[in-house]
Amino acid sequence: MEACAVNSPVRRLAFGLTLVQMVRLAVLGAMAFALMFLAEVPLPPFPSFLKYDAGDVPAIFASLAMGPWGGALVELLKDGLYLLSGKSEFGWLGVLPNLLAGLALVTLTGLTARRFPTRWGAAAGMAGGAVAMAALLSALNYAWFLPVFYHLPSEAVAPMVVGTILPFNLVKAGISGALVLLLYPRLAPVVGVPVQDGRVLWSGSLLGVRHPR
Repeated sequence: MEACAVNSPVRRLAFGLTLVQMVRLAVLGAMAFALMFLAEVPLPPFPSFLKYDAGDVPAIFASLAMGPWGGALVELLKDGLYLLSGKSEFGWLGVLPNLLAGLALVTLTGLTARRFPTRWGAAAGMAGGAVAMAALLSALNYAWFLPVFYHLPSEAVAPMVVGTILPFNLVKAGISGALVLLLYPRLAPVVGVPVQDGRVLWSGSLLGVRHPR
């Protein structure tokens, strides 16, 4: 009996995602959580309680390869797992600012790369996302974390935010962005980065590839 090829539509499961997309997002989310949980390192000359982790790197990968929603889902999975791990000193109140900042970073990155689908467009998106992330975390630390949870005197909050919190988060986001620019094209087969005619695509979508480089 001769076999015949049938062009069937791609089957989508929860939230309109294919099984392959769900697996890739789960892998990236698990990678992001592991990097956040296990690979914190100090960044001199900043205080020892401020540590860098590369947990946002897989989320940025997802925002470029699958659009802003992909990055947002990875951020949600990463921070949800971190909350469940019990490592957060302040529970969900400690995880929420990280989640909001991560969402700002990956959303601006994904949207900018979609509008300017080149390596430079991705870099510009990450730069804008880094500024948004640092500004948001600075505002939250000024109004909430430092005075409420760390009981820092009001006259010491502003200098701490401007002199330490803001530059630390800019440096942190900058390191993550540099890692993405270095690793994104090289990890295309592993994390599902779109490739067309042998070229890495710097902007994709959960519903299909949209933009070539």
